[in-house]
Amino acid sequence: MDPKEDKEREQSPKNPLSRRDRALRILLIVLAALAVTAVAAVAVWNLVVVKPSVAPKPTARPDTPVETDGADYEDLWMPYIPEGGRKDDFYTFLIVGRDTGGGGNTDTILLAAYDLANQKLAAMSLLRDTMVNVSWDIKKINSVYNVYGGGVDGIEALKQEVGQLVGFVPDFHVVVEWEAVGELVDAIGGVTFDVPLDMSYDDPTQDLHIHVDKGEQKLDGDKAMQLLRWRKNNKLVNGHVVNYDAEGGDVRRIQIQQDFLKATLQQCLEKVRDLPTILRLGRIFLENVETDLPLNSVAYLAQSAVLGGLSMEDVTFLTMPYQGGMVWSRSLRGMQDYVTPRADELLKLVNQYLNPYNADLTRDSLDVMSIQADGTIASSTGRLADTKHNALWLEYQAAQNAPPEETEPPAPEETPPEESGGPETPEETAPPETPAPGDTSPTATLPVEPAPTEAPAVQTLPVESRPLPDGIPIA
Repeated sequence: MDPKEDKEREQSPKNPLSRRDRALRILLIVLAALAVTAVAAVAVWNLVVVKPSVAPKPTARPDTPVETDGADYEDLWMPYIPEGGRKDDFYTFLIVGRDTGGGGNTDTILLAAYDLANQKLAAMSLLRDTMVNVSWDIKKINSVYNVYGGGVDGIEALKQEVGQLVGFVPDFHVVVEWEAVGELVDAIGGVTFDVPLDMSYDDPTQDLHIHVDKGEQKLDGDKAMQLLRWRKNNKLVNGHVVNYDAEGGDVRRIQIQQDFLKATLQQCLEKVRDLPTILRLGRIFLENVETDLPLNSVAYLAQSAVLGGLSMEDVTFLTMPYQGGMVWSRSLRGMQDYVTPRADELLKLVNQYLNPYNADLTRDSLDVMSIQADGTIASSTGRLADTKHNALWLEYQAAQNAPPEETEPPAPEETPPEESGGPETPEETAPPETPAPGDTSPTATLPVEPAPTEAPAVQTLPVESRPLPDGIPIA
């Protein structure tokens, strides 16, 4: 072949691509770009949205920072795990509302469970006056967080106490300051709610002022906070503060809180439909609460609720079955109101809605307190953390019921007759001296023998005259 022809062939232009080929090439480039973008999006998504990991549970309460009469908690109760393991995609939470204006006690306590596989959500309220098996005098569950110093130690101790009541330790915790509620409500544009009654309460000592009108209305964050903190109404009458609308107490307050939370959740599910909004709410949430649940896990759970089709028909609010009673306080020398769980009813609700295990929990899984007919207290485990209470109460009761000791006046001394045979002339004698106060000599008073049928006088011992350790709330 002529070298000149080869050179001309090399310099001639290539055949141009057809329109179809060009479209195909563009399509391939677009698909490649989409594939790269999808891979990157998945990688970012996996960083942003992460399935919660259930951490191993603590085996004992943290060391208490206050005196607890030497009770050995490790010997009292340990978490029990039934055979069969855990349910898949089932998470439990301890949700605590803390009121810093009221001393920081955890007056709102919710135990919640979210079953992702079946899109079921349940939350049970635990009354603040619930008696728990602790070593200190005032045994109300709302005091545990503060007694253990708050923070991580406080919440872990509270999780353990809740675990004793229900048979399992919650996976995660959420401690909410009341101030955070307002921000969360405002973030979703307010919450429409039917307020059941006019609420009017003022407490200048806490800078607490509640004024919410009855009826359906859209509550902003401030009004929502007032609603959740309300317990009773008061007013000034002739210079005196008079309380009213106080019937129902803590139970009615819990019912109002549950109804409001249900309305808030429903409106969240209706309004929140995209990941950016979910992440924004999650960020607001984590900035205003203490929790061991990471932000990306909050996003995962929120996404599961919104995209998984969680509806209000699948949300159940419960209140711990309870009975009321009164127990003596050695520090206050008076009776305190308590509630104790109805163990069988409680166990039924736990197994139906909250139990994270495949096998049902049993009565042996619970450490439930009860009040006996004689005023003593007991635990379903047969062991009390407070080893002093019952003995001190019985001593105190016996001292109160013992009849007062009676004394007889001393008999006058007889003068022996003169030995002479003359007429007897009675010798004038001085009246017996009145014993001085505190005189314990045998001549001061004559001992009185108790009747054979009477019980001997009870020797009472000093009853817990020392003050409680710092940090232990007594009310």
